[in-house]
Amino acid sequence: MDGFEGAVEAILERQSCRLVTGEGRPVQVRMVYHRLVRDYGYAGSYRGVVRHLRRRYGVPPARAYRRVETPPGVQAQHDWFEARTRIQGERAVVQRSKAATRNQDTLLAPVSGSSSREEYAQ
Repeated sequence: MDGFEGAVEAILERQSCRLVTGEGRPVQVRMVYHRLVRDYGYAGSYRGVVRHLRRRYGVPPARAYRRVETPPGVQAQHDWFEARTRIQGERAVVQRSKAATRNQDTLLAPVSGSSSREEYAQ
């Protein structure tokens, strides 16, 4: 990092970084590294940037999160996705839905597109 300390400070100030301003979300180290390489010709390692930022600003605080545990069958997750397939020989994009409980994953019927089981299976 020798000689690039000023560049790091310039990047952080341009981003109005919490490390500099004391408020907001801390900067992503990967973003600082990529800007150093792209804009300043830095040829050092990513870990070197991490070490520099930790020496200068300390270790960032851990973000708290809360894990929610429920008994089996009480909570479920739901998501959808698109699948490219052929229906009666023609290309189609079918939207499908997937639900998951703590005990099992279940693939649900299509959200839109063909509702015929024979067409859907192709």
